[in-house]
Amino acid sequence: MKYINFGTSKNVSVLALGGLHFGVFMSQEETKHLIFFAKDNGINFIDTSPIYGSGNSESIIGKSIKNFRKDFFIATKVGLKKVINKQGNFGVEVYPLTKKNIIGSVDNSLKCLKTDYIDLLQLHTYDKETDLYETLDALYELKKTGKALNFGFCNYSNGNQVYDLVTKAKNIGVTFASCQLHYNLIEKRAEDELIPAFKKNDIMLLTHHSLARGILTGKYLPNKPIPEGSRASISERVSRWLLPDVLNFMQDLKKLSESINCSTTSFVINWLVNNENVSGILVGARDKNQLKQIIKGVDEKIIKDKFSLIDKLIRKNNLLKYTKEMPLWFQEK
Repeated sequence: MKYINFGTSKNVSVLALGGLHFGVFMSQEETKHLIFFAKDNGINFIDTSPIYGSGNSESIIGKSIKNFRKDFFIATKVGLKKVINKQGNFGVEVYPLTKKNIIGSVDNSLKCLKTDYIDLLQLHTYDKETDLYETLDALYELKKTGKALNFGFCNYSNGNQVYDLVTKAKNIGVTFASCQLHYNLIEKRAEDELIPAFKKNDIMLLTHHSLARGILTGKYLPNKPIPEGSRASISERVSRWLLPDVLNFMQDLKKLSESINCSTTSFVINWLVNNENVSGILVGARDKNQLKQIIKGVDEKIIKDKFSLIDKLIRKNNLLKYTKEMPLWFQEK
């Protein structure tokens, strides 16, 4: 495992175990086993949110690690709430980042997580309505009281939002260590404007959608039924990205990975590990076998010449425009 220094925290694993599935696809016991399998393999970074796991993720994590809190770097968020539309589908909308909402959300997260501090508190999305200084004042209070040790933000859409946040934060003594953002081998729109803004302001990039909703694992095949039990089989939000060109590209990538005795998942993770833009990699796994391939990808010794072949495969499958324009939005709706 590789480790990074994260603000005031040292030796944080480059892989973060995402808590999105805890409480939906995984039970309390299954989650606990996966968390400690991750721990045994060097992962001490867990990322969650009040809305993950249909609102159960934080509590499940808290119960799982209550006797081992100091062994983990826990990240959670504030700024989104769950909504169900008229069709009964899950969605999210902004939970205003007022001081009252932030303090209340954090206090509830602390209770659920069974802890008195959060290692990384992240603004879950951009809030264009609330005065930014009110938001930052809440973070400053959380910093002073020791309830939050480090701060980050997620899913910003452009560089101006980043510069505005960082500038105003400095004015009141708040520092942002990271941004969590949609970025992977075939969805690289962030390279256009956001990543340069991060570099200029010493902000670390934490990738989510690191495996492109599971597409980059190679589990989905051209002209084949969607595997039963996969995310795409139950989520229109995932299945709509199973485009023919993307699936054909994945077959080529799978052959490239196999040529060096590497799984597709491990190859993709290793690409992120060796990407100078990336500091941390958030991953969602539902079982030990999935997580094993992800962990193996951190330490794979892949010759960089193999990575250069990826661009050729992208062009071959007419995906150059796709990679530069995706994701269409950084905060999924």
